[in-house]
Amino acid sequence: MHLAALRRWPVAEVTREVFERIKQSKQAFEKFTVVSGSMEPLIKVGAQIIVAINASPKKFDVVAFWGGDRLICHVLWHENVFLNQSAGKIYRTCPLQAQAVDLSITDDDLLGVVENFRLSWWQKIKLAWRLRAKGL
Repeated sequence: MHLAALRRWPVAEVTREVFERIKQSKQAFEKFTVVSGSMEPLIKVGAQIIVAINASPKKFDVVAFWGGDRLICHVLWHENVFLNQSAGKIYRTCPLQAQAVDLSITDDDLLGVVENFRLSWWQKIKLAWRLRAKGL
């Protein structure tokens, strides 16, 4: 799900430079508008999400991250911790309508946790079942 900034950087698409400024700012939260439907029915196109900047995510949290050329909002599916703790973590995410998982992201790509939308226990079970059935 692509996101567009609402508040401080009112642009149609968030650039990597804006992403870095948001991440390094002293703001605890930032609002964005959803511009694609990969997280429907939980988060509809046009919905406003509130992201807790630099919050530590856990499995099944909805997270905002930099995905190649845009800001994306998907579900955190898996977390790997490097043996060398200074190297950080690698996360795997997926859209709610999971056909596959996204490419891996690192702590540098993670913006934060979406605070105003959470998966229900039933959505977690369905997503886990769907991903396990695909061998992911």
